[in-house]
Amino acid sequence: MPLPDDEIDSFSGRVASAEEAAADIIAVYLASAVVAAYGGSILGVVVGRWLRWPGASLVVAVLLVAVTIPGSGIVEAFRPYREIMPWTYWYGGDNGAGADYYFEGNPRWWLVYTVGLCVMGVIAALLHDRVLPRRKLFVIAGVVAVLSLGASIAAMTTGPQEMRTSPPVLHPEQIK
Repeated sequence: MPLPDDEIDSFSGRVASAEEAAADIIAVYLASAVVAAYGGSILGVVVGRWLRWPGASLVVAVLLVAVTIPGSGIVEAFRPYREIMPWTYWYGGDNGAGADYYFEGNPRWWLVYTVGLCVMGVIAALLHDRVLPRRKLFVIAGVVAVLSLGASIAAMTTGPQEMRTSPPVLHPEQIK
């Protein structure tokens, strides 16, 4: 994916180097693919342990998709809050002229947030077991929840605060 010449670093807000812009792209791929795959599996375990009625996993999956799709950046009204979704868009789309959109926010902090969601899911699954010492799990869950909330807020408030468009990358056939 070509990087725009004026790519803004997510952490500092200044013009990013190629390495810093690549770190954002790597964070997007890790959070959107690897962490999301683990998170989905963890959610399945949590649902299986806590919701003991037929069709619970289907209802949870449909609700998750119904909330995530409009909140992922596709619907413009929800775009400022898309960093609280467990899956979201960071860039994509072709505006017809060969240019890509880069959405606002900080994908590196969003990666931290999604890992925190996974840790809270593991803790939620462990809390179902009454034999384990639960007090320590509640303390860990509280700390992880506060850190995840902070990472989510950082994902919303740091980095570029406007949607950017990359320069068009035209196919040689379009130049004629």
